[in-house]
Amino acid sequence: MSDKKNKVDKLKQEEIDELIEEEKELEEELDEELEEELDEELEEVELDEVASLEKELNDLKDLNKKLENDYFKAYADAQNLSKRAKIDAENMVNRKISSVINEILPAIDNFERALNIKVDDDNLSNFLKGFEMIYQQLTTALANEGVKEIECVGLEFDPNLHQSIGSVNDENYDSNIVVEELQKGYIYKDKVIRPSLVKVNE
Repeated sequence: MSDKKNKVDKLKQEEIDELIEEEKELEEELDEELEEELDEELEEVELDEVASLEKELNDLKDLNKKLENDYFKAYADAQNLSKRAKIDAENMVNRKISSVINEILPAIDNFERALNIKVDDDNLSNFLKGFEMIYQQLTTALANEGVKEIECVGLEFDPNLHQSIGSVNDENYDSNIVVEELQKGYIYKDKVIRPSLVKVNE
């Protein structure tokens, strides 16, 4: 009876051991499945994060490129505006100077007419010497500012520099050559302030 009981107990123990072993195997299988599932989920999450980061990086690159283009455009606009303002300021100054020169030129003309007068009186002669000194000071000041007389006599008539108020027939000159200057012309920085009044050979 005792042997039989021992056998029964042994069989029960073996069944219990088998059940325990099966449970361990089942747990291991479950652990592996769970680990695989977690790895897959983690991989999906990582892929999503990578894709999100790549999109964010591309967006930042696009934004940086746009800001860079905007900067260079704004810089170019500022440079152009600065150049334009400088040119406008120079033109305004040149116009003002040209206007002042035009107001001075009639006085220069009057000085030249007075200095061309021939006098025998010593007092008048001394008076004209004072005129000549003032005239020289005015013409020197204008020359220092870039005002130049227009050359004309003996040169071909140029409508951009000369204004014809009559013609002559002189065999000593070729056709269309300026033979006489009636009033001096002036230029300022390559701009005609006043054309020369001339007579031209036919």
